[in-house]
Amino acid sequence: MYKITPLVLFLLAFMNSFSQEKPITILEEQKGNRLFLYAINENLKDYDVLLTVEGTGFRQPKGKPRLVRVPATSKVNVKSLIIERGETPKYTYTIEANDSLSVRVLKPEHELIKIAPKKHITIYITDQCTTCDAIVSGLDASVYEYRKLVLSEVPEMEAQLSKAFVGASTTLDAMTNPVVSLDNKLYINVETYEQLMEHVNE
Repeated sequence: MYKITPLVLFLLAFMNSFSQEKPITILEEQKGNRLFLYAINENLKDYDVLLTVEGTGFRQPKGKPRLVRVPATSKVNVKSLIIERGETPKYTYTIEANDSLSVRVLKPEHELIKIAPKKHITIYITDQCTTCDAIVSGLDASVYEYRKLVLSEVPEMEAQLSKAFVGASTTLDAMTNPVVSLDNKLYINVETYEQLMEHVNE
C-alpha cells in the first residue's frame, strides 16, 4: 500500500511481459483534494497504458478502466482520484502497457518531456565556434537532455580542457567546433547535430 504525501514521487510500475527499453513509470502529484497519476514514457515509441487503482480514502470514476495512449517521450494524466475529507488515502495499482496501439484508446492531452540519451552529452562552447549554434539548436529541438557550458564563463573548466590540447596542431581557443563529451569521452570533430547523434548511438 502506498501512503499519499505532498511530495512528488516516482513509483515503479508493474509491467506486462513484452520487451521494453524503459518501463512506464507513474508520477504522483497531489493538488488540494485531488491526486493525479501521470504515466511517464521515456521510450521513443508510443504505448497504450491501462492503470488499475484499488484502495481506501479516495474516490475515482466508476466503470472499467480504459486504455490511454501515452506517446513517445511524454507525460500523460491517466488517472485522477478525489481524496475524501479527513482521510489519508492508501492505494495499490497495477499498470499494463503494450505497443499494439488500439484504435479505441483514449487520447488525452500530453506533455512532451526530455529523456536521457544512450550517452550523457555535454557540449563545451569555444569562443571561435562556428558550428555550435546549429548543434545546440538541434539538441534543443530534440527529445534528449544535455548539458551546455560556455568555456569563457567557466575558466577552471577551460584550463582543464586546454591541457588535453598540449602538443596538438590546434589549440582550444582556436577550435571552430565544440568540444563534445559523451560519457566523458571527448570528441573535437563534431560539426553537425547528425554527426553528434551518430556518436551517441554507436
